Amino acid sequence: MWRKPQLWIGIIISLACLAAIFFFIDSAELINVLRTAQPSYLVIAVGFLLLYMWLRAVRWRFMLENKISILRVFHLQNIGYMLTQILPLRLGDPARAVLVGSEPDLTVGQGLATMVVERLLDMLAIIVLLPFTLATVPALPDWMQTGAQTSGVLAIGAIGVVVLAANFRSYLPPLLARFRIPQKLIDLVDDLLKGLNTLTHWRSGLTLTVLSILPWIPIIFGYQFVMRSVGLSPTYLQAGFVVCAGALSIALPSSPGQVGVFHAGATLAVVALGMSQTAGASFAFLYHAINFTLIVILGVIGLSRTQSTLSNIVQRTRKLGK
Repeated sequence: MWRKPQLWIGIIISLACLAAIFFFIDSAELINVLRTAQPSYLVIAVGFLLLYMWLRAVRWRFMLENKISILRVFHLQNIGYMLTQILPLRLGDPARAVLVGSEPDLTVGQGLATMVVERLLDMLAIIVLLPFTLATVPALPDWMQTGAQTSGVLAIGAIGVVVLAANFRSYLPPLLARFRIPQKLIDLVDDLLKGLNTLTHWRSGLTLTVLSILPWIPIIFGYQFVMRSVGLSPTYLQAGFVVCAGALSIALPSSPGQVGVFHAGATLAVVALGMSQTAGASFAFLYHAINFTLIVILGVIGLSRTQSTLSNIVQRTRKLGK
């Protein structure tokens, strides 16, 4: 893993982002803002983050056709999120697929399919939310507008391709066989498409849409309360804009825990709203610390409840990559 060039590129980018933040912001002032943060707001924010995690587990269980208990899904999800935070290259996503593949009536292919759909739906939700929040930004850079529009087009196009593949699943294996594709690969593709069954009926598709929107409501409230704790007074739409900026800033794999890239994205978003850059950076560091700590705690609980070990999960995930 440490020999992969993309890992070192991500680490360099993260360090550069942190260096830029501390170049423009007085460290002493930043520490002072963090020391005076209001703990009551932070406790409320943690509650919203827990609700966000639970709603994501509900959506994941639905994509797995409810073949697994909600509590089990919640623990498996949290293990994967923890791995994403502490290991590079988003190893947590394939690890979740591997964990799902160990459950009765489920396969690794179905787990991988849900990971793909989950990422696409998250991106689509951000793109849908972003235009409503742009009105709160006094002066938005052209590159950010262009990036948002490009991401939206790509996400919608990708969703369309996935929906078509799910609905024409029966035609794909024979088509691949004509091109002499190995049967093992054809079976894997079929397993992947099997995990997209929720996209083949309009009712299940509508339910999935609702379940993809709901988790973003508590996360907006979570952002807002952490921002309030450092003296900022954002509206719901302004907090939503920061959510979008934070999500887009970590869209590509970077160093473990999205360190640096999230901080830079969130700080720039707060500054774009015309607010204090020191308070913006304080929010970014504080939110990231809370989120990281909560996910690691939930992940450790998940390991205990599922009787899994970190080394075993990592080894099985690496075999999947081979």
